[in-house]
Amino acid sequence: MPLLIGLFLAVGCLAVLLLPFLRARRPDAAFASQQAAREQAERRQAAYNEIQALRLDYELGNVPEEEYQTQLRRLRLQAAATLRDQERLEAALEEYDRELEGEIASFRRSRDGAQPPST
Repeated sequence: MPLLIGLFLAVGCLAVLLLPFLRARRPDAAFASQQAAREQAERRQAAYNEIQALRLDYELGNVPEEEYQTQLRRLRLQAAATLRDQERLEAALEEYDRELEGEIASFRRSRDGAQPPST
């Protein structure tokens, strides 16, 4: 019986010690969204760069008209889809910021209501 109690205490202490480290490994949702928005911006810029390179190749005569139009259409669709995804992520981040600001304001109102006003 004492061995069982000691085992439970050891497991409990170990859990208390390791829990902060396990939580630190999980990325924050806002941080992950910001990182995803940056990645989308990089993808969009890469598509724009490809469009510029394609136009240059076309103007130099290295790409035939039909291939130019096909690739240009594909790259524009890719850039548009990336831009749409980036805007959705940025809107989600703005909503997250608004919710966070609302929670902070609510906390401050409740805190200020508990303290006597200072004038």
